Amino acid sequence: MRFFFYCCAIIVMLNILIGCSNEGTSSDSDPEVEGYILEVEEDRILVAEDITSEKFEEIKNNTIQELDEERISLIYLSGVNGDNFDKGNHVQVWIEGGINTSYPGQAKAQEVEEIK
Repeated sequence: MRFFFYCCAIIVMLNILIGCSNEGTSSDSDPEVEGYILEVEEDRILVAEDITSEKFEEIKNNTIQELDEERISLIYLSGVNGDNFDKGNHVQVWIEGGINTSYPGQAKAQEVEEIK
């Protein structure tokens, strides 16, 4: 009986230790969004997801309606300092919370990194 008690206590302690580790940090997880910035505003950016640099050059001056017709996936990311980014930057983004599935999608960015 003591052996069972000690085993259970060890399992509980391990679960507590694992649960207190660095979970959800951007360095530990893959980004939810990768793409090219089409618009930069003061506190948000518009990103075209999963496109090549050649495709970005082709669509960079299109309207949202034209991009919708081409079925380009777009997402507005709030919580971003627009001073840190420029149109055309290739970025990867970690999302805080969920993504609103409107068109363009909308989400709050936890972290945005430029891919060089």
